[in-house]
Amino acid sequence: MAEKRLVSIAMPGLNEEEAIGAGIEQIQKTFARANSDGEIVVCDNGSTENSVANREEYGSINSSLALDTSLRGTVLSPQHTKSTISSHQPFAVIIPARNAARTLAACLEAVFLSSVLPAEVVVVNDGSSDPTAEIASRFPCRILEVCLERGPMPPRLVGARAAEAPILIFVDADVSVKKDTFERILADFENPEIHAVTGLLSREAPVSSFLSHFKNEYMNYIFKRQPSDSRFLYGSVWAIRKECLIFFEPIDALFGGLVSDSELGLRLRRENRRILLDHALEVVHLKEYNLLRLLKNDFQIPFSFAVLLLAYGLENPVTCEKRFSHVSVGQVLATGLAFMAITGMGLILLFRHPIFWIQTMSCLSLFYAHWFNFLEKVLKERGILFTAKSLLFLPLDQAVMFCGMVTGLIYGHRQKFLRHALGVLRHRLHRR
Repeated sequence: MAEKRLVSIAMPGLNEEEAIGAGIEQIQKTFARANSDGEIVVCDNGSTENSVANREEYGSINSSLALDTSLRGTVLSPQHTKSTISSHQPFAVIIPARNAARTLAACLEAVFLSSVLPAEVVVVNDGSSDPTAEIASRFPCRILEVCLERGPMPPRLVGARAAEAPILIFVDADVSVKKDTFERILADFENPEIHAVTGLLSREAPVSSFLSHFKNEYMNYIFKRQPSDSRFLYGSVWAIRKECLIFFEPIDALFGGLVSDSELGLRLRRENRRILLDHALEVVHLKEYNLLRLLKNDFQIPFSFAVLLLAYGLENPVTCEKRFSHVSVGQVLATGLAFMAITGMGLILLFRHPIFWIQTMSCLSLFYAHWFNFLEKVLKERGILFTAKSLLFLPLDQAVMFCGMVTGLIYGHRQKFLRHALGVLRHRLHRR
């Protein structure tokens, strides 16, 4: 009976009640199938009538794959998609989505316009209060309804259990894959020694704010400098052989499992699985940031990494290169310098003592020396005005990251102490 609760049906020729009775196994066989001529059957559950009104607010769909009223129950040929299900091994695309209505249409449209089409597309709707499921129903994909609300990894694992393909590709709902994204991933898996593949965010994105472009530049720069033999997975886009996937309960550290992709990467490395970071595998980030949203993100992620560090420990062999996941010692020290510089500025305003000028200028000098290559790249690619804004914002952003790390270490130590104390208490009670 659990299957009935999980699946939002989209099957041709069946009403919802009949489709639910068919069960998950039958849905997997029917969904997004191709006939011998390479035609792609668009499955229809008749649920599009109430979705059209939301297009203007949540993004228009330009692709002919959208299940609007003119395409319901029709068959799309390769002329519509300019793609075929090729001789590559079949793969499934799994998209966890929670309140993702503003970006999901663009995400799915890019998936179905890829040069190589997936055998199945699974959208896992995690208790969304917006029209996420409604938007997903316009596309030939399977929708699983869950209400987990513990970050993106639990919905991903639900989708992974339901998918049948031997290769699982995970894409966040706020990114858009490029036309050759899936082709690159499948080419990487032609090496039998590769167990998982991950990529990075593109520098370019259809966003308007400086902060959104800055974040994409920053993330692209950080991941471009990582070695190909990776110790982590990056949540925006990663893929794995299903036989290698570890089903686990991510650490739920106050803000949820925000770094559960990196945690899975650590677990895979502990089992001697090889993760390839393909530096040419880029996806486009569709998320718009404002100041509050970005600073909140850049507090919570380091917080979660600090908790993860305490849980896994530096003695783990995957950290022997002075990195934890993708975080280097230099990055951590730079955040500390930024915090000391910002603190020094505040002390200058309060006391106007020369020692605080020396502190601030020294810390800023070392800080900008660390980020010189990044700022030089930004200057070359974005120009003087963008670089000037980056010079001002970067110390603030890094200082917030430092606060997140320190707070996460305090929280993590407190949790470890409480677990230890509870264990001792249980032991004593058991002895009595």
